[in-house]
Amino acid sequence: MFSSIIEEFEDALLKLELVNIIESSTEEQLTLGNHRKLQLMMCNLLYPFLSGYLSLGQFLLQTKPEPISEKTLLQAGQAKIEADLHNGHIYSPYSLSLDMISCALSALTHLNVLSRSRTNGDVRYTVLHEKLMPIVSELDELVVRPQVQGDPMQLSAKHTLLDPAATRAKL
Repeated sequence: MFSSIIEEFEDALLKLELVNIIESSTEEQLTLGNHRKLQLMMCNLLYPFLSGYLSLGQFLLQTKPEPISEKTLLQAGQAKIEADLHNGHIYSPYSLSLDMISCALSALTHLNVLSRSRTNGDVRYTVLHEKLMPIVSELDELVVRPQVQGDPMQLSAKHTLLDPAATRAKL
């Protein structure tokens, strides 16, 4: 399983290198290439996921090390992301997606950061804080504000920027 993931990751790196998003500076080190527009596009595409995962991770670090129902985690996690959106810590309403939050819980379970149990049909998670801390730290270093070249109001006549204060999640 992990060998196929590693192969997919290495294949993705090669594709990024082919379009000059990244370059190999040494055998062990990669640097940004010279294709600034594609870099911006990739960063902006990944931003909702990375910022949502970071916000959810920060929320999970604040929970007690006891089983919490999946429904409670989804609702409280989405509420934390919504609060971060309104406070200007997150800039994309796509981070509010319940599917994204469910995928994050699944990924953290596969990484053995969350312990998942089922009792009488009720799914519960327990956070393993010591395993989650390095992941949240790494995400914190990766997440940057979405960027555009030039004036963001001039992106397109068809698109308008949303006021984050007007965005509400459906909890």
